[in-house]
Amino acid sequence: MDIEYIKEIVNPTIEGNGCELWGIDLINKKNLPTIRIFIDAIGGATIQDCEKLIQN
Repeated sequence: MDIEYIKEIVNPTIEGNGCELWGIDLINKKNLPTIRIFIDAIGGATIQDCEKLIQN
């Protein structure tokens, strides 16, 4: 999976919720791929910001 492709998919949702994409990590351990998405916001991202993004 390509990081640029992931950015295209997630960035509209992140920005639509008042945050910005800070980074993406792709991890493949024991054939279990994991995508970590890091966000930031003015004043800092909160757990509530993360919850909103998960629900979208």
